[in-house]
Amino acid sequence: MELIKNCVALDTESRRLPGSSTYHWLSVAVVGPGGAILHMPVRPIGLVLEEIEMFNNPPFSPEILFQANPPSVVRNMVKELLRGLTVLVWNEKHEAEQLAFLNEKDQLGRKVFRVQDVMRRAAPYVKHWNDYFSDYEYPSLQMTATHLDIEFTEPGWHDARADAQMILDIWRYMESNPPFQVN
Repeated sequence: MELIKNCVALDTESRRLPGSSTYHWLSVAVVGPGGAILHMPVRPIGLVLEEIEMFNNPPFSPEILFQANPPSVVRNMVKELLRGLTVLVWNEKHEAEQLAFLNEKDQLGRKVFRVQDVMRRAAPYVKHWNDYFSDYEYPSLQMTATHLDIEFTEPGWHDARADAQMILDIWRYMESNPPFQVN
């Protein structure tokens, strides 16, 4: 599809240890029109293997997470991979917490990366206008997929690769079905 030729979808996954409020970044995925480009584990900083084994439903085995590249290395790899592409994300603010370079600006104050927040764009398809906030309410990725009748790929939502694929699928849907058509 020509409309998404230079687009890729990006998703990161984080988990908390039981009894903790701290999230640990555990995986990242980049999916393009031809499928997954990158899907890799991220080593949780400051944790030993026994702590990693306590994560509920980790995206990779504890041993793989323990041996994975640290966030600093993964960020550099992802940054180079995304250069020159339009990056589709679900909740730009959240993704920029893991990948601050998404908000990077050049010397003229322009954003270096072209990022599209698919959550914001999908809101009119799923939610109602909120007069109090003068904006649409933001839907979850799962709610939007259900509303648009789009199925997650295996292993399902809250997997970086499946979520990135869903972001791309929702983008395709919106490109083919504008929410407001003027005749």
